Amino acid sequence: MAIDIKYYSFYIKQMKLFSLLFFFTSISLSAVLPQEIVSKADDHRGFNSDFSFEVNVKEFSGAKNIRETRYSVLVKKEGHSLVSTLSPASQKGRKFLFVDENLWFYTPD
Repeated sequence: MAIDIKYYSFYIKQMKLFSLLFFFTSISLSAVLPQEIVSKADDHRGFNSDFSFEVNVKEFSGAKNIRETRYSVLVKKEGHSLVSTLSPASQKGRKFLFVDENLWFYTPD
């Protein structure tokens, strides 16, 4: 089986080019701080603006649903969050306030 020298030479040049691109890309990525990567990822996910959502948290024991709690979550782009318990009635009105590294808990009981 004969090897076409032109094709082989082209293939080697392509591999060298790919290797150089990979090398320079890895160097440029290593200069990025982890905080910058997380910040850019948050921007793409929409965490650069205020948002809110509701969530159900279900607790199971085996296949049996033993508890379900519903929360309302408000998030400010400054890193502040307010989580309010909506149900069950025995926990309704409980609130968690997150401001930077601080956490406050309120219970109407």
